[in-house]
Amino acid sequence: MLLSSTSTGIKLDGNGYVDVVIAISSRVSQDNTLIDKIKDMVTEGSLYLFEALDKKVYFKEATILVPPQWNSKDFTRARTESFEKARIRIDNPNPAYGDEPYTNQYGECGAEGEYIHFTPNFFQTNALTKPYRSKGRVLVHEWAHLRWGVYDEYSEKKPFYYSNGHIEATRCSKNIKGQFYEDSAETPCRTDPQTSLPTKDCKFFPNKYQNTRSSIMFLPSLDSGSRILRLQQAATHFLQNIIEDQSNVGMVTFSSDASTLSFLTTIDSDTTRERLIALLPKTAAGSTHMCKGLSLSLEVLKKDDGDVIGDEIFFLTDGEATDDLNSCVPNAINSGAIIHTIALGDKADKALREMADKTVTSHAAQADVPPIIVKTRMDQKFSDGTKPMIVFAEVSQNYKPVINAEVWATLEPESGPAQMLQLLDNGAGVVEMNPSKPLVSPESLITGSFRRTATGESFEVILKSTTPPNFPPNRITDLNADIQEDIVLLSWTAPGEDLDHGTAKSYKIKWSLDFKMLQSNFSNAHEVNISGISPQEAGSVEQRSFHLSFPIQNSTTLYFVVQSEDKENVKSQISNIAQASKIIPHPEPTQKTEARKRKIEALKGAYAHSNRILVRGLTSQQKVTSASLKASWVLAKHNKPFTDAEVFKEMMVTVLSVV
Repeated sequence: MLLSSTSTGIKLDGNGYVDVVIAISSRVSQDNTLIDKIKDMVTEGSLYLFEALDKKVYFKEATILVPPQWNSKDFTRARTESFEKARIRIDNPNPAYGDEPYTNQYGECGAEGEYIHFTPNFFQTNALTKPYRSKGRVLVHEWAHLRWGVYDEYSEKKPFYYSNGHIEATRCSKNIKGQFYEDSAETPCRTDPQTSLPTKDCKFFPNKYQNTRSSIMFLPSLDSGSRILRLQQAATHFLQNIIEDQSNVGMVTFSSDASTLSFLTTIDSDTTRERLIALLPKTAAGSTHMCKGLSLSLEVLKKDDGDVIGDEIFFLTDGEATDDLNSCVPNAINSGAIIHTIALGDKADKALREMADKTVTSHAAQADVPPIIVKTRMDQKFSDGTKPMIVFAEVSQNYKPVINAEVWATLEPESGPAQMLQLLDNGAGVVEMNPSKPLVSPESLITGSFRRTATGESFEVILKSTTPPNFPPNRITDLNADIQEDIVLLSWTAPGEDLDHGTAKSYKIKWSLDFKMLQSNFSNAHEVNISGISPQEAGSVEQRSFHLSFPIQNSTTLYFVVQSEDKENVKSQISNIAQASKIIPHPEPTQKTEARKRKIEALKGAYAHSNRILVRGLTSQQKVTSASLKASWVLAKHNKPFTDAEVFKEMMVTVLSVV
């Protein structure tokens, strides 16, 4: 058993990535062809990655974890892998994205993602891979999100923009040539009269034959043993890759009896890791007394602070207990420790699952309703107070975010009262994530009233001085700009005095005609006079409008940034750069307009003339019909032939009176 906290590690062995786990969800029905397609994707992706990064890295080793209910003589027992810890997952579609692959990312650019999500249907069709040319290139595209924390270099929100008076597609690099069409049949794009940019149905189609470089993040389709051995391998994997630095780790082994391999040891170097690995047992003997192992592991964990609340046990076993687990599992559950169980066999005692379920996970109240899951993590394990620590909480149901939930984080120090921190999903400090994926039919969330508790990770804060750190206002990341006539409109979420708490002292708004200049030389950019404007409380929506010192010409593109400052004159990082263009649709030439008016008048006249002819024709016909009917009535009234002089006279008078 390994006693510590966990996070999944992928590492480089030489130039090759190893410990890459691709896990298939237990909700996916068995399909052995899916395994072959995964292998093909990784092989293609490895070759593409190797070429794209100048032969520097490739996929050296990947493990496919299949659900326990899948059966085949070709499968071997899992070691330490699990679906929840896998960085590449294959599961039913996320209702928000359908079968579109995506990477779940919390942090800003440069921070590693959480996991890549593929669906079984993604591997069964080629429709979703057309922009990439192969599934291997899709893998590399998503791998860049996961491993390096980069973002896509295209935009669903702003697919087109103005540059030096020309319409450009958002792409990388700008040297990629292509055409604007609404579909592959080359239907010309229409223009939005409000922005003079192509409408939302317009797409950029790169020219098929061209010699240029393309970013992986834009368009990568352009060229440019025995059970003891498995337990030992699992423990080695944990110690080498999963256990975080500065964690305290102890090891206990058990068979007919239990013994301590190592008391709690701080992981402070690779040497320490290798020393612990060397202590792992090499042979197996005796029976499997799990209760003895559990009891001794709890005693080892108590050695640091006297209790085990929040401590974690990773219980690795073949799952077949010699003793009665029911005699010790209740005590383990009530201890407050979090117990992860990994059974390397299909005969695992049910008490192992109960122990893990009650200390680690939660289940749905109804079998047909997906459970609401809460996951937490910290952005760092150690802080000296110079950098703020961020608490993340993800509340979801069937991969869809549960919004407007009331979420509180309780931070418990070694001494002193616990600190309560409310986590908000109102957009304050929001990070612009990957472009939105294609919309699919909405699926309603069935939540109702619920309560969930998740035990987070431990972390350590050792301040360099006794003076509390003074953090700057947090960086504004949602600045948006617009130009209406000669008025500039800006909006953003207000930062705080310290990060996202309190109220900042002031703002500084700057602009430039040159994006790169504003990005690299903020101090020399033009400043907007906003004296007298005071920031609002953190989290509020700021909306500011102003005139510049000159009339803004048509087709002009301006770039804006905002920086905030607190009462100690500590400045925030500059915001994201917002772009706005003044576009006034060109009126039609006067000569063309007059000709159009004349043509319309001529058409109106022709219509009126034809209508009059039609009306006259209808009126004459009506009179003839009426006279004929009245003449017939006169003949019928007298019951005499047409040759009778008196009757003929009366009939003619009647006809003439009508016509």
